[in-house]
Amino acid sequence: MKIYSSEEGRVRTTAAAFIKGCLDVESEHLTPIMVSMVHCHRQADYMLDNTSKAMEMLKNTKQRLYSTLMEPGDMTEERIKRVSLFREE
Repeated sequence: MKIYSSEEGRVRTTAAAFIKGCLDVESEHLTPIMVSMVHCHRQADYMLDNTSKAMEMLKNTKQRLYSTLMEPGDMTEERIKRVSLFREE
């Protein structure tokens, strides 16, 4: 597993904690995970920071999530599926 991160320490630590949780690692220390699985380089920074290509999709997704989550009533199984599945409309 590889996680791409910016050079910022807090971001790298968060990425390592995410990996630790996903892989259910027992270790108390994040440093070995950070060194072996969190990758930082200029191209990764560009991919992480440049959201211009995804802005329309991001906007549509946020609108769909907001409207689904703000519907009155209980969270039905159908509503959960609408929130959890990615699909373009």
